[in-house]
Amino acid sequence: MKKLILIFALLLSALPFVNAAADFFYDDFETNSIQSSKWVATGGTPTTQSSAVKEGTYAAQLDQTPSEDAMNATNLTKLLNNRSVVSFWIKIDTTTFDDDFAFGTISDALSTCFLSNAGYPTSNSWGWYNNAVWTDTGVSSNSGIANAANNWINVRMVIDNIDQRVNVWMGREGNMTRVFANVTPACNSPSFRIRAAGGSPNVYLDNVTTCGYDNYGINCTPPAPAPPDTTPPSIKYYNLTSSGNGCENWNTDKTNACSTSSVLPSLVFNTSEAAYCAISGNFSSTSGMNYSDMGSARNCTGAASGEGATSHLCTLVSQDELVYDTSYLYVSCKDTSGNQNSTSTSGPLKASITGLEDAGRTSIGIGIQDALLSGYTNYTDQQIYARNLSNGQVRGTFDRAVKKSNKMWAINRIGVSDSYVNMFNLTPVLYTLEITNRTSLNITKQVELLINATK
Repeated sequence: MKKLILIFALLLSALPFVNAAADFFYDDFETNSIQSSKWVATGGTPTTQSSAVKEGTYAAQLDQTPSEDAMNATNLTKLLNNRSVVSFWIKIDTTTFDDDFAFGTISDALSTCFLSNAGYPTSNSWGWYNNAVWTDTGVSSNSGIANAANNWINVRMVIDNIDQRVNVWMGREGNMTRVFANVTPACNSPSFRIRAAGGSPNVYLDNVTTCGYDNYGINCTPPAPAPPDTTPPSIKYYNLTSSGNGCENWNTDKTNACSTSSVLPSLVFNTSEAAYCAISGNFSSTSGMNYSDMGSARNCTGAASGEGATSHLCTLVSQDELVYDTSYLYVSCKDTSGNQNSTSTSGPLKASITGLEDAGRTSIGIGIQDALLSGYTNYTDQQIYARNLSNGQVRGTFDRAVKKSNKMWAINRIGVSDSYVNMFNLTPVLYTLEITNRTSLNITKQVELLINATK
């Protein structure tokens, strides 16, 4: 009599695992293909079809024409740290053949990780035959699970690596009978192969599943999809690194100003999740712009910026140079799912800018040099006394003054503690300029414009 052999074997031999982190494998063949990401055909040409299906639209078919069909699962993992479950649905379209499942060393010398104890048949460890007769160490018994043609039967195995036992159940919807149990050696690296050989009936497979028992239970219930991430990142830590030895005031009170001499300060911060961030500055303590509204010019950049990570370093860009003694920084982030706040992530971070006077004087000097080039004399903290034709008199001190030939220019950067001199011009010998709340570049440009227009 011809015999149909359906082999479901857990192998110790290495297979090309795809996902080494998961402990759940499932294929319902609804892609209408034997997916290369899940299976490797190791014999014949296993296919999918729609005429015999347990659920859905498609199932796999192994037909033994012209010889065996076989396929190996390729993305299983080390399931058996404790216990695992292997389950599949099978239908055979005839009862005229002896049908059996087999574990163990079959004629193709599969290396298995259980059922290799002395006394077990070397060609067949256990089988499912017509009228559901089981062999267990050569002893036949009736499992009570009839192999009626075109009936879908669920085969489910629980491999217990703690008690070193394999239990096999068979049955239909909600009516499972344990048909086999064996004490077995440990099985630490399972994978599986399904093979149909030795005859001509069609064998159909659907809903093939393996899972870690401890995580998913005996029913191998597919894990619920993770809920979509809708939470924007938050900031867990701040350190204004351009402030001497650093300033961490904002971790407890964002209104407790961090002092820095830099008009383009750098900030180290940590986010609650991987994120992309940007930084801006302002004189106002508003809620600030969100990541999208800040624009790409304000994005954190550089090798240490931490884009797409949780540790970040951002430096304020020149377009947002801080020009007020009391200013505010804002950090805005989005996570890898695109979630972001409607306003800035940080809110206003109060800063006291101590370097504005020095930065302003440097910018004035650059403007003088650019306009006069050479042949001039510089003065610092220069006191000037002027009287006009109407006998109006003004006296004041200027940050920088410069004289070339018979002309002088006197320039002040007005800070929070300064007062305007409000000195008039004495054309063509004296010209004054007082500047407040301007960036370094704008200060330089205004100085150049004044001198170039009057020299």
